[in-house]
Amino acid sequence: MALSTLLSPAQRLGSLKGEILKHVLPREVLGTIGDSRSQPKNTGANIIYRRWLPINATTSSPNTFFTDGTGDRTNAMVQEHLSQEGVTPGAETLIPQDITVTQNEYTVLFGYTKRTADLYEDDVPGAMKMQTGERLGLVRELVRFGAIKACPNKFYGGTGVSRATVNGVPTLNLIRRITKSLDMNHTDKVTQILDPSPKYGTSGIEASYLIFIHTDLKPDFRDMPDFTPLAKYGSRKPISVYEFGSIEEFRIIATPELVSV
Repeated sequence: MALSTLLSPAQRLGSLKGEILKHVLPREVLGTIGDSRSQPKNTGANIIYRRWLPINATTSSPNTFFTDGTGDRTNAMVQEHLSQEGVTPGAETLIPQDITVTQNEYTVLFGYTKRTADLYEDDVPGAMKMQTGERLGLVRELVRFGAIKACPNKFYGGTGVSRATVNGVPTLNLIRRITKSLDMNHTDKVTQILDPSPKYGTSGIEASYLIFIHTDLKPDFRDMPDFTPLAKYGSRKPISVYEFGSIEEFRIIATPELVSV
């Protein structure tokens, strides 16, 4: 195991000491959404979440009430629930869907010697604590990113059918396709409506879903028609300090940690 020792490089003995410079910090944004739960001690490594499926839904399509078919599907649904005098309807059974989550443990380990603690010119333990917290923050963000990338509902730019074949930038038509899919699956909006203000040039913002992007994509979104930059929000209530604008039913947050591959 590598240890920080008194002979570690970057000492400043014999030189005029400048300030400790700031360094790059990872940006956590995906924690804006989702659900965090604490695991009580001595209860195992798994958490089992459960939901009850609505009528006609399946575990593969848990948000769909109407499957593709012929005839008036809405009328069929109504007739299925029509009561008749003197007839007891058949009892139904609730259908659960269990989703198991297995916890993982992530570790960062630094080491230093007793002589380093006693004699080194800088606060090495303090720097290690700071670096550990920042590193695990980055790991936590990338764990979330990996889970989101594994979702089955994917949309690709251009004529792409996978990440490797994406050959186009985000467009307004692509955004609207995503909106149609989310709406059809009864997805709830994440944010509320922001009203415009009396100030000149401000805009109201629709109740919205969130888009998380790499910072390289910011110009593509700014070029879209009807893009509203954060500076023109009537109510300055960003979801994150890294939110930079909105378009139709989406508010957009950018971070360099969300790399394409």
